[in-house]
Amino acid sequence: MSPVGLLRVFVGLALIVIAIGTGFALLGAWPVLPFAGLEVLALGIAFVVHARRAGAEERPRAARELRD
Repeated sequence: MSPVGLLRVFVGLALIVIAIGTGFALLGAWPVLPFAGLEVLALGIAFVVHARRAGAEERPRAARELRD
């Protein structure tokens, strides 16, 4: 997935989490908001790690004895 696509997915998920947390806060369960923020932070970290490692690849190499 492209970086723009990952950003769009992250923003969409973050908005959903914050909207649900805000809904619970309006119902009186305000301690939910900090945990929603932590969830968005963890999701952001996961997306950054994924984006950094997305280009990594493994290239198998044959031993010199096997090639000869």
